Amino acid sequence: YTFADEAFRKAGMLVLLHGPSASSRALAHDLQARLHFLSLAFVPASARRLAAAAGSGEGEDDAGDAGYSAFGGDSLEAGAEELHIVMRFLQAQHPALQVRALLAHGEVADAALRYAVQFGRAASCPVRRLVLLGAPHGSLSDAPPEAWSVLSVHGTADEHVAVLRARMYHRQHLAGGRHGLRLVDGAGHSFGAGGEGGGGGGGQGAGGSGPEMVASIVNDWLEGARRLNEQAASEEDGDNLGGDKQADDDDLAFYF
Repeated sequence: YTFADEAFRKAGMLVLLHGPSASSRALAHDLQARLHFLSLAFVPASARRLAAAAGSGEGEDDAGDAGYSAFGGDSLEAGAEELHIVMRFLQAQHPALQVRALLAHGEVADAALRYAVQFGRAASCPVRRLVLLGAPHGSLSDAPPEAWSVLSVHGTADEHVAVLRARMYHRQHLAGGRHGLRLVDGAGHSFGAGGEGGGGGGGQGAGGSGPEMVASIVNDWLEGARRLNEQAASEEDGDNLGGDKQADDDDLAFYF
């Protein structure tokens, strides 16, 4: 990545975690081309080791529901620790960099949520927003820390993780507006990326392909929050730029 583009540097960076499967890699690739931010994507080593131990080399594409129950315990903690190391490295290399959010897909999304729970309360933590894509929500008790905003995006035809898991997590943690849920009608686990088949396809419709819809949801959610933050900062400085604040509020309220 580069800071040569001033507009993207100001927009900030997104850190993407994805699994070792072909479809998860394809989703990350498709999203990076459509998100309005710099982005850095990687596969946690703990997820690679789990896939290798399972003998598939691909992970969740062939794992089914059983694959998600395997990514827990030590693997979950290791994934959270790896993300912590990556975030500290980014801070050390680029102290002025604004990390707008974490995005995580599939089984590794639970590791990102665990990172938020374990490390997200520290003042040194550079991020306060998390997007969970097709997440198992394996531990329903992992509540988003205060000051964090979490958005779950889930396909209604997810063939690996039942949409009920996302609904249950949302119902348990929606108080205070810390968790939002957006469902993509007809989308499978990887939202159609990489030629994903089955489970109702990729949720392609009037809004475009599944990855396009997911990118649009994420961009709207983050840019709406950024507009509100910038407006609040300008008002504190006595420089009210005007604009339609209600429209910005609607951008956020749409997801809650």
